Amino acid sequence: MPRPVPPSPRRLLRALLPLLVVALALPASASAHAQLEGSVPVGGTVVAQPPATVEFRFSEPVQSTDDAVQVLAPDGDRVGAGAPFHPDGDRKRLAVRLAGDLPQGSYTATYRVTSADGHPIANGIVFSIGRASATGTSVADALKGAESGPVTRTAFAVVRALQYLAIALGVGALLVVLLVLRPVGLGGGGRRGRQVVVAGAVVGALSAAAGTILQGAEIAGTSFWGALSPGTIGDALGTRFGLVWAIAAGAWVLVGVLSGRVPALRGPVVDPPAVADEAAFATSASGVAAAAVPASAVVRAPADFVVDARAGGPGGRPAAVVVALAGAWILLLPSLAGHAATISPRGVLFASLLLHVVAMAVWVGGLVLLAAAVPATLRDLPSAARADRLASAAERFSRIAIWAVLAVAVSGAVQGYVLVREPSALLDTAHGRAVLIKTLLICAIAALATRNHRRTVPALRAAAPRQASVPAADAPALADAPAAATGGTTTAGGRDVAAGDDDPAAPVVAGRLRRLVRAELALLLAVFAATGALSTEQPAVAIPPGPVTVERDLGPLRARVEIAPARVGTNRVRITLRDAAGRPFPDARSVDLAERPPERGAAALQQTASPTGAPGELAVDALPFPSPGRWSVVLTVRVSEFDQYDARFDLEVRR
Repeated sequence: MPRPVPPSPRRLLRALLPLLVVALALPASASAHAQLEGSVPVGGTVVAQPPATVEFRFSEPVQSTDDAVQVLAPDGDRVGAGAPFHPDGDRKRLAVRLAGDLPQGSYTATYRVTSADGHPIANGIVFSIGRASATGTSVADALKGAESGPVTRTAFAVVRALQYLAIALGVGALLVVLLVLRPVGLGGGGRRGRQVVVAGAVVGALSAAAGTILQGAEIAGTSFWGALSPGTIGDALGTRFGLVWAIAAGAWVLVGVLSGRVPALRGPVVDPPAVADEAAFATSASGVAAAAVPASAVVRAPADFVVDARAGGPGGRPAAVVVALAGAWILLLPSLAGHAATISPRGVLFASLLLHVVAMAVWVGGLVLLAAAVPATLRDLPSAARADRLASAAERFSRIAIWAVLAVAVSGAVQGYVLVREPSALLDTAHGRAVLIKTLLICAIAALATRNHRRTVPALRAAAPRQASVPAADAPALADAPAAATGGTTTAGGRDVAAGDDDPAAPVVAGRLRRLVRAELALLLAVFAATGALSTEQPAVAIPPGPVTVERDLGPLRARVEIAPARVGTNRVRITLRDAAGRPFPDARSVDLAERPPERGAAALQQTASPTGAPGELAVDALPFPSPGRWSVVLTVRVSEFDQYDARFDLEVRR
């Protein structure tokens, strides 16, 4: 019967066009995280009349929730009227209206918004109306509990790693079926191949749904379970990340349900009566009487290969288009929802990440099918045919895998340059260290892949008898029936091998191939873990270069800390203290800094700031940072014998 014809490339391109339009229509920006550029009123100032609104201006468009901006009166009560809004539709500006007849005193205004890359940022200001007073709530206290916490952040990294693994298992396996298995007569990889695709779809759907919920938890500053509310999930869907991942969850469901209906992804279409009638086949194929054909000489097609001639049914072609669209969206997910969509040059980074994902998916998907699906599919074949089919699949995949490894290396190098830029950032930043770990792992895997390509696969082909080839639409295992019926021989590696002969070297080489494939997969699991961690860290290129300025509230005071150059070695620190009215505060009894290095258990370094002569200004002329990494800094200001205020912040120290 005629073999189902997959959709033409032109038709698939037309089907993919709306998908690309949607991708390009999603909002993008040129930097990794939004930064506050200003506010009205200006922090630390005194205004004569109550303002109608409090407005924050950011370096890029931001997304907000109904309680993204809070304004607290001196007694701690909220005085905002209504939900935050974007003045004049400018998404770089976020404001909230204030209630009328506000009393004099100092007010605390805070914001918690989401950058274009999906990461939340939060901070605030203190301003006064008429005159300054003690604030009932500091910025730090107002934002306390607004962060999701380390458990949620760790869960987010795990969910991202699972999503990337699912892309390799589900979509990568489908690509390998089309590129490798069907051309060598192994169809869709049999029942085990189908299980690999379904497992990838299940993991992908669950991790995409969990990722959307965790995005809501990040925005709301709550836990996974606390984010299970329609309002929080709606806020997550309002972000680029949440929308892309939610669509991906639906795409995974379509892949899992419809991939089994695509004829090109099933086993070869075989007419069961023709396979069952071995004698008739042998007679028609070789002209030898059926009685002269030994039953053992006819290779019986495995049960996995014998599928109904109507496989896929009349909806096979529509199912193929839907699966292709869903798979394309899933492959675009890391590019659309990650840093590639927010850091310039976006076009280069977007294309390189897409190439990286596709190449990695083909690489990992092929290894999984070689390790799990192909041996199970070939189990019912005679040993000679089994070795030949395994060698053919390994040869074809090895040629594709080498190009995939090269694509992973080149695209990874492009991303590394764009996101890291400085070699020192590989050790000085969390993102850089994750990139370095991933690079070393991929180098180790590439060495194993090269050994397979140059030694193991050629050895497997030399040990395996080469069977006669048949069209993919026919039963793949019937190829050597004519030779067996006539007692002929076939050629393998330059030698004659009787049909059905078993070279004792073949199982040994096949076992070596399996061990190397499993070693590659084990290392690749570590790569996915590193990728999950990497995707949650701010890229080194997005970290502002030194000097670094940090502002923190300390009770009734506001401290501005400038650290230059924020690199390994001696640094200069300038500290400015102001009261709630924005006036310099010169009456601090002592101002101390304690810096704790990244190494766990290391002792903190202690320094005391000295007055510079300017009101409210102090300095540390020689603040040492002996090693790079993320340092924890505590600023302590003592204002009286009994009153002392602390503020903590993290500082990325570069080489």
